[in-house]
Amino acid sequence: MMKRCYNCRRDLGDNGGIQCEKCKKNEEKYGKPERCKYCQLLAAFVNSKCVYCTHLERKIGLPIACTKCGLKSAFTKTPEKAAFCRNCTATLDPEEKAKLKHQTIMEKDQQIGKLKSTQMINEQEHRQALRQVHKRNEAAMSTLKEQIRELSRQLDAARPKYR
Repeated sequence: MMKRCYNCRRDLGDNGGIQCEKCKKNEEKYGKPERCKYCQLLAAFVNSKCVYCTHLERKIGLPIACTKCGLKSAFTKTPEKAAFCRNCTATLDPEEKAKLKHQTIMEKDQQIGKLKSTQMINEQEHRQALRQVHKRNEAAMSTLKEQIRELSRQLDAARPKYR
């Protein structure tokens, strides 16, 4: 069983204390932490929000309710998907984590597949348009070459034969 930081619940590794280095430094700088107003961890050193929630609030927006615990602390870009808060994600067993990761990868693959198919369609339409322009240019070139030949014949016929 891996030891976790008392404040932020990060894995401590071989650190012998109850706090990670980051929380120790923050406690020295800002004083004792408060509970985060979103995730309820005792890691809010500034503005009653922990660093994790502050960053995600700025990046993604306001949190939504966690699917597992109901706490309004899950940050997600797509509200339709099952959203888990930081605490529930940390307590998920490896099989559940793998399942969620696989589901996310499959959804992204489907999106990429749709984008690739639309890109292929656009590319085909572009090539077809280029072929049409090329055919028109070839027709115009052959018409101009024929006109040049005809004008050359007329010029040769109109020139007096002074040789």
